[in-house]
Amino acid sequence: MSFLRNIKDLFFPASKKNVLILGYKRAGKSTIVEQLIQHKILRQRREETHGAKTKEIQIELGETSHDFRITDIGGSQNYQDMLWKPFVAKANGMVYVIDSSLMYACKSGSLNPVDCPKPTQQGDRIICGCKDNDIFRSSRMAKSFAFSIMDTGKPLLVFLNKTDLKDQQPIHSQEELTYLYGLDNQKYNTRVETGSALTGQNVFEAIAWLFREMGT
Repeated sequence: MSFLRNIKDLFFPASKKNVLILGYKRAGKSTIVEQLIQHKILRQRREETHGAKTKEIQIELGETSHDFRITDIGGSQNYQDMLWKPFVAKANGMVYVIDSSLMYACKSGSLNPVDCPKPTQQGDRIICGCKDNDIFRSSRMAKSFAFSIMDTGKPLLVFLNKTDLKDQQPIHSQEELTYLYGLDNQKYNTRVETGSALTGQNVFEAIAWLFREMGT
């Protein structure tokens, strides 16, 4: 009996939490995972994830060591349909990544940020010039789907990524993204953070909140 228990503990350790990282494709999910592993400024962003990849990670946050499994799932439509829901059911906590760069939100195939009109203020509303293009619409739809299948009892960290680009091109502010993605009216235990997976800005501070909420 003890042998079987040891085998179970080896493959399914009770102390390890399952963290799920979701987001539309190329939002920076894999780069965040790599940042948690290397804990340094990275030379380049990771390639787009295909399928689901799970890694076991140990990090030190303050005086506390955290051992956990993190699963990174591709953000394209076919992975949303096939994989997001079953993995959400197994997760103890979730990270949802949003790309804050306007270049990504602009016309498909364009690398010129001037192709995307700047957001404008109309009363208390922010109107985004990108809001009707296909990529930005798909990104918002992915977020809506993810939030619709999440368990309200689990903590959710929303990470607004790629602030490292702000000196090279326009990016959306946290206020703009909060409005565009409807992040200010959530039924979940949610925290919204802004930072950069590439440089590590605010990644560990943000993930520390998730661990506290998961009870690790």
